[in-house]
Amino acid sequence: ALMQRWALLLFAAVSFAAIVDQFTDEMGYPIDRHKGNFDGIDSNGKPFQVEYDLQMLGGSLIQDLDGSAVVSKVECDLEGIALKIYFKNSAAASDFTVQMNENVNASFVTGGAKWGCMSTSDDPAVVLRRVLKATHTETNLVELVTTEGKYEQVIKDGSLQVKAVAHNDGFENMVCLGWNVNDQCEDASKPIDIFRDDYMALTCEDCFIGAHAYLYMEIKFHMFKLYHVAAGLKDIEVKAGLNFLFDSNAHYSKYLDKTWQLVKQATIVSFSIGPVPINVWFNIPLQVIAEFNIQETARAEVGATGDWKIGDAYVEWTPSTHWRVVKPNPHFTWEKHLDGMAQFTSDGKISVIPSFILHAENIISTSLTFEPSLYFDAHGDLKKKELCAELKYEMSADIEAELKVNIPFNLIKLDKKFSKELFHTGVKEIGNWCVPHKYFPSVLQVSIRQRKFTSYISIFLNQWFITD
Repeated sequence: ALMQRWALLLFAAVSFAAIVDQFTDEMGYPIDRHKGNFDGIDSNGKPFQVEYDLQMLGGSLIQDLDGSAVVSKVECDLEGIALKIYFKNSAAASDFTVQMNENVNASFVTGGAKWGCMSTSDDPAVVLRRVLKATHTETNLVELVTTEGKYEQVIKDGSLQVKAVAHNDGFENMVCLGWNVNDQCEDASKPIDIFRDDYMALTCEDCFIGAHAYLYMEIKFHMFKLYHVAAGLKDIEVKAGLNFLFDSNAHYSKYLDKTWQLVKQATIVSFSIGPVPINVWFNIPLQVIAEFNIQETARAEVGATGDWKIGDAYVEWTPSTHWRVVKPNPHFTWEKHLDGMAQFTSDGKISVIPSFILHAENIISTSLTFEPSLYFDAHGDLKKKELCAELKYEMSADIEAELKVNIPFNLIKLDKKFSKELFHTGVKEIGNWCVPHKYFPSVLQVSIRQRKFTSYISIFLNQWFITD
């Protein structure tokens, strides 16, 4: 269900790119200038805007396989690099071969996903390929040897900006990025088992991370080189629940480290400027680290819900100024939660660590990682028939970025990858408080009793009713 939810976050904008100028550059290549803007709406009704003014390779140098009227089928190898293109007639196959080989260092094909030609890399689909060789092998068949195309190979000059449409009414136009969130991105969709054995169960009874934010990306090229890129999220506000149910049959200590790939690949922006496709997608891994000790057989819920007003968090790069980070100025509010049996005694630390990794097609990847940790010390008092707890939190965030374009050799070590801590709160108090003892039966203990009962019946049947 979670994957289905993210699969719906597809922003498909069809560009009606207007060619406002055509000319031949100093290398003799035809150049088309595309200029304009358009709006798109994702499946949840969130609007985006795209503004562009780009000078790109024109003429027949870039061929769109998915949109071609003369291509009948495309086959590819496992990596999506070697292609077999079947044309509707021999003349079309011959013309295509001549066009590709005349400018073998500057010929490109796009598309392929229509026929299932997908990539095995992190890219959801190889949508831009540079042609190395074209061979007309049969009447209607052309075989291509290609390599992954780069945007700095097809875009000579210009700028492109993708941004959300700001709205004054709360989260109206914001993208929701999250883990175990409901449709409003503000509450848990279901309980999640973190760990379970015969003696102990740890459940995320009310656990979720829901980040509302505006997507932001801007790129600029000059003379077939990237000279400015910015990418990340703006106006981030996170609703979070970190409420854990402990169910123990005995004295118990545990350390666990578990990672989920919540969203492997989900496209949020997909459009074309002329024949050149551009995708922006994300994936969300989530790590849970827990370390705790339980002293008695008991059951209790401990945790807190939070509202984290983060702000802007994105990176910018140019070859002259290198990396720059726009840091947030976060503010945190918490509402504590405690419920359980008076004999419950436990202490520990639980961290829920989501990473929102945004990929801009062969240009840049950015990763924003939050690490909220809860420290708890809960102890019951049977005489007073109450359960008390002290709760603290620690919060940090890091941003990482990696350029996917070719950059000057002397900048590779300095600029290829970048990381920086955005903030670190240190350990801070949430509160100390007590609640009345509450008895409720342990699901874990009931299940163990059921298994024991089944075992006794099995022994009885074996002894009295089974004969040789």
